[in-house]
Amino acid sequence: MPANATGQVTAPAAGTYRIDPERTTITLASRHMFGTGRVAATFALREATLTVGEPATASTLHAVIDAASFASSNSTRDSHVQQPKFLHVSEFPDIVVDAQSAAQAGGTWVAPATITARGVTAPATITLEAAEATGTGELTLRGSVRVDRYAHGMTKAKGLAGRWMDLTITATGTRI
Repeated sequence: MPANATGQVTAPAAGTYRIDPERTTITLASRHMFGTGRVAATFALREATLTVGEPATASTLHAVIDAASFASSNSTRDSHVQQPKFLHVSEFPDIVVDAQSAAQAGGTWVAPATITARGVTAPATITLEAAEATGTGELTLRGSVRVDRYAHGMTKAKGLAGRWMDLTITATGTRI
């Protein structure tokens, strides 16, 4: 969805795109220590499929993120996040993102979605900030989503761990 002359993001060609996990980055930004410290981390994508509908408002997304891939610059934090009080990766290895529609809003596209983490599904809104299609059938996307960890039952360490997690995703896929 490249920006047009007015700066608005336009929809790529209709079709189904398989997102390449090796060409995808998922970064997390949050706060800890009662909001005074920053946390930066990454996740790995297991798989994702984006179907750009005709019309584009009928687009869908299904993505699976590897919960155990959480990695920050602090191995102690990484271990804590993977434990039962947070992601509980031994029982819930996947974070699943599903969107069944899209709408234009403020010059970009948004998709009401659900995120299932720790076995709990909660609503979220994905915002597509940029997309670029090539003549070879590739599509590169950049989007973001704000996740409320409390909505997924991760309420331990209130204040010490931030409630909101902002994910930024840059992904490249190929039309199938």
